[in-house]
Amino acid sequence: MIRMILREAQKITKREGNMAKRTYWKKGIALACSLLLTLQCAACGSREASVTRAVWTGDADVKPPVSQEQEQGGTEAPQGESITVDSLNGSLDYFDGLAETGTVYTQTIMVYMVGSDLESGYGSASRDLVEMEKAGADTANNNIVVYLGGARDWEYPGVSADENTMMRMEEDGFEVIDAGPRKNMGKASTLSGFINYCLENYDTDKYALILWDHGSGPVFGFGVDENYQDILSLQEMETALADSVGQSGKKLEWIGFDACLMSSLEIAYTFTPYADFLVASQETEPGWGWNYDFLASLSEPDMDGPRLGKEIVDAYMEYGEDIFDSSPRNYADLTLSCIDLRRYQAAEEALNAFFKDVDSVMDVDSFPVMVRNRGNVRDFGSYSTDYNYSLVDIRQLLGQFSGVTDHSAQEALQAVEDMIVYTRSNVEEAGGISICYPYEAEEDYTDYYIEWQEEAGFAADYVNFLHSFYAIEKGDTLVDHWDMTVARTDVETVEPAVVEEETEEYISATGAISDISLALTPEQQKNFGSASYMILCDLEGEDYIDKETDERASDMYLYIHSSDDVVMDENGVLHAYYSNNVIYMREDESDEYSPIPMILIEEDSNETERRYVAYAVLSGWGEEDSLEYETQTAKLQIVVNEEYPNGFIRSAVPISDEDAEIQNPSKQLLDLEDYHLITFVMAGRYVTRDEEGRLLPYFDWEKSDWYMGFEQDLTVPYSLQVLPLQRPENYYCIFYVKDAQGNLSVSEMIPLGGQ
Repeated sequence: MIRMILREAQKITKREGNMAKRTYWKKGIALACSLLLTLQCAACGSREASVTRAVWTGDADVKPPVSQEQEQGGTEAPQGESITVDSLNGSLDYFDGLAETGTVYTQTIMVYMVGSDLESGYGSASRDLVEMEKAGADTANNNIVVYLGGARDWEYPGVSADENTMMRMEEDGFEVIDAGPRKNMGKASTLSGFINYCLENYDTDKYALILWDHGSGPVFGFGVDENYQDILSLQEMETALADSVGQSGKKLEWIGFDACLMSSLEIAYTFTPYADFLVASQETEPGWGWNYDFLASLSEPDMDGPRLGKEIVDAYMEYGEDIFDSSPRNYADLTLSCIDLRRYQAAEEALNAFFKDVDSVMDVDSFPVMVRNRGNVRDFGSYSTDYNYSLVDIRQLLGQFSGVTDHSAQEALQAVEDMIVYTRSNVEEAGGISICYPYEAEEDYTDYYIEWQEEAGFAADYVNFLHSFYAIEKGDTLVDHWDMTVARTDVETVEPAVVEEETEEYISATGAISDISLALTPEQQKNFGSASYMILCDLEGEDYIDKETDERASDMYLYIHSSDDVVMDENGVLHAYYSNNVIYMREDESDEYSPIPMILIEEDSNETERRYVAYAVLSGWGEEDSLEYETQTAKLQIVVNEEYPNGFIRSAVPISDEDAEIQNPSKQLLDLEDYHLITFVMAGRYVTRDEEGRLLPYFDWEKSDWYMGFEQDLTVPYSLQVLPLQRPENYYCIFYVKDAQGNLSVSEMIPLGGQ
């Protein structure tokens, strides 16, 4: 269905000519517009708000949590000891206690490579095989063995999609040692069979396993065999290891995931019996994945799990930074950690003790504070995907919850830190390892996670805490529906420096900022959960449409900006600081601007930059001489900072054109130079109220038949341009306010021009 929608959108684009840019109003392209607006609605509505953020520095320092009573007002939860989390980014403290014996180990590195669409669509697996060959590994004393399958097509010479192939690295490159009928790479028996072969045929001092493909965190698992549409769940990976490593008596030195989102406590728990160390990423990984130059270090003295883990982390981070320097539009958030699984048990015991105490003080009065604490924690994968995996940094989570109980989180924090051998990142709030805490996630996702936790025996007291949290969240309604129509609102202008000092975030503004406020009642403050805001454009006021075109033009608005960056002051007043700026696309040679601004959804902004996403359709004629017109829906990642004050499209992430049952974050970034045209399509909506006259959420408003958009020719020089609103009186703000149970209330439209 999605493919058909995209094709229909591009048919219209082609029929009307390949203009560089234009505005078009058309009836009858509702399918294409519905797609983009559905994506925009999902993006701005999936996490309605996050308030009173903990501010992290670029090297992952965490400042002490702010008192919930001081920052947010309302009821005061039990107050325990606030903690400061020290930076672990690139920490070398772990290595101080490691002995240096000068021993040179022989090693067997097993690579389980599920090619998937990463190989058939992009050739990523084949490129990594070549990278391994060029690393200069000592193949005389070490074994690098790769098991290949799971892709519909392979670029690497001698590898067939009809077979599963095993290869060993020789001095001159890989040589096939076995090829047999195609097997499902998503079955535990396929993985255990490969591991058993290596354990039985290669006698070395140390063994390691690399799992290469898509990763989807502990709930969905790892590796998509596109021939069988199957994935290895965490349970299946545990079965595979039990049937191989567990029976052999040869414990692995380390297990590594060249995959997204796999550095989590749940995965550490699963692999602790079978390996001493884990190397994995909290965030999504870019398409190039690991840098396999680290293989050259295998025969260096004392190259055990921690030391080789550091080599892997450093090689990955430095390679990524080199790519960003040469190609800024390939930027991606990077995290990679080496975890000591031998210290996992102590960490789980400390976490259980802490969350048991938190659970004991949870009631209807303290619950809203805990909701706000959870909302303050960053979710990994949220900026680079369209799925809520609810994976959060455990160190940041402990920092947020440290003040709700008399039981100190310091012991749990220290136990987690003791696990982290080495970690590096180029993003904030990444301390090395995550935990899954489903929040505003799909119900099936949450239920499956809880079911797995209970069956696997993972962190029983943490599970009990989640049960209590969800029991109140989904239980009897704590408060009646909030009537925001009578709330006191105001708009004041403030200078950017004032807002930067108050919020500790980077502010991009060409002039005064609008401080849009909404006052909550004492009851609303007590049960406040989260808030966000949306900026709407009056289409008739901006001369985009008139009553001759649509008799209801005076009631038609277009959504242009949304953000969850809302703070509550000590008086229970919500503040949304809007820059009064919009971003246009600009054709550099003609100095022509797009007729309407880009729709921007703010996500993950911090003290150094503002981050946005925008949804668009990319199109082009495909390969040279191809008659096929290709389209791709994409999530553009846009940044505004000191280096790019007018904005910059940092990267483009593909959005799947199928309703896939398996949710995988894409490792592959799109290159805009591969496309000829970018299209933005937006729908106008009529103001709509419920039977009691209360304003409905914008995406529940009646959708008009009129769609607006513009196209930009990507084959000519273009840029972005931040411009101030020329007529702020034609722009309005709506607050979205949720109580602690997630019940949504909507404010009245607040004119920025002070009408």
